[in-house]
Amino acid sequence: MAHQIEHQNCSTEPSTTEARNFKRETIRKNAILYSHDRMQSVLIRDISCGGMKVQNAFGLMPGDAIKIELLTRRAFEGTVAWSVPP
Repeated sequence: MAHQIEHQNCSTEPSTTEARNFKRETIRKNAILYSHDRMQSVLIRDISCGGMKVQNAFGLMPGDAIKIELLTRRAFEGTVAWSVPP
């Protein structure tokens, strides 16, 4: 799922060594995803300046507006870029 993340260490220039626009960092962080007036528990698998990969999210389609909230209460808003059924 793609969305913009403002981060001090994010370069405005995409990485030229990867097919994706920005270098991704593998992580395992629990979070809450808000969309369609509901919330669900998800797992963030990787993150970059340009987006994140979220596991265990259901009922999302490309173009859906979402909000991801970390357990630290920091939140990110974005738009679903792609989705693969389980």
